Amino acid sequence: MSVIELLKENLQQKWSFEKEMKIQTEMIPAMLEGKDIVAESPTGSGKTLAYTLPILNKVNGSKKAIQALIQQLIGGANSARQIEKLKKKPTIVVGTPGRLNELVRSGKLKLKDIETIVLDECDQLLSREYRVVVKSFIDGAAY
Repeated sequence: MSVIELLKENLQQKWSFEKEMKIQTEMIPAMLEGKDIVAESPTGSGKTLAYTLPILNKVNGSKKAIQALIQQLIGGANSARQIEKLKKKPTIVVGTPGRLNELVRSGKLKLKDIETIVLDECDQLLSREYRVVVKSFIDGAAY
């Protein structure tokens, strides 16, 4: 059985790859079970889909609340535009620790409904530079 068969039908129908990658085969079932995961895989190995598909499977798009937070090290988006988008209560928020922290401190980003947190490039996000900020996101989340 393919791990894609574990996903909701609408996500299965959108799957256009010939087969899953090893990281997806390992991560998708674990994430669907709600397990905490630490995974390492080279660039181009399918990590992003490995965590994105279970998040999309889990979140309730009709619920007006941020349910998942994905932290990455690449940013640069316009702050004012991000604040406007947050007013629409997106289901998933992606950002750098610095920008996310800025939004939380200003009261624009609420963590209380977040059930899933992804640290993309975890080794770097848990370095001394970001550790305290990242931990504050985890402590403020609902899960």
